[in-house]
Formats: sequence, structure tokens, C-alpha cells
Amino acid sequence: MKTTVSLFLFACVLSAVIPSFALTPTNTGQGAPKPSFKVDKREAGKFVTTTDKIAVLDAPKAGSKVLQEYDKGAMMAVIGQATGTDYLFVSPCNACDHGYVLKSEFFAKSKQW
Repeated sequence: MKTTVSLFLFACVLSAVIPSFALTPTNTGQGAPKPSFKVDKREAGKFVTTTDKIAVLDAPKAGSKVLQEYDKGAMMAVIGQATGTDYLFVSPCNACDHGYVLKSEFFAKSKQW
């Protein structure tokens, strides 16, 4: 567990220093979206563990395709907030796909470390 958390934190730091590391299609996993809008990084750097099941979406809007659903206990990092929306752009620790979650749902179903 300690090694997994350390590797995840290293990847998050690397993606913060080199933004293209986290957002290029070649290293974000299958079907992971590359944002076509600004991501406000003031929300970045929050690490959470989910306390309930949560779906990561491929776009920051209601009715978007679900990339994957994560069960209770999944670790995620906030990359930023999709500008002009109520959605966060997040990176699940146990997967490569980056995606979107409704901000209010995300913080209601997670515990920040």
C-alpha cells in the first residue's frame, strides 16, 4: 500500500510539473479524454479515497459516457475543475483513465487525506 501511494504521488507530481505527461493520449489509457477546454488548477492537488461508488465520465456534462465506475476505497487525485462547469477533472489512482465527476457528488462520496 505504501509503495502504491508513493508511486501515485510521484506520478501526480510529475504530471503537475510536466502537464503533458498526464494529458497525452499515449499515456492516459484507452478512451481517456484530452481536455478541449481550460482546466482551472486551483482545485488541483487534492487526494481522496472514495467512500461510495462513483462514475468517471468522458465529458464534463450530465449524460456523458461513463468511462469507468469505481467502488468504495478507490484513490483519486483532482487535476482541476473544468472551467465554466461544476465538474472536476480527476485521475483515479488505480487506473490510467482521466475523466470528469460532478464536484458536489465527488466530495460527498470521498474523504480527503
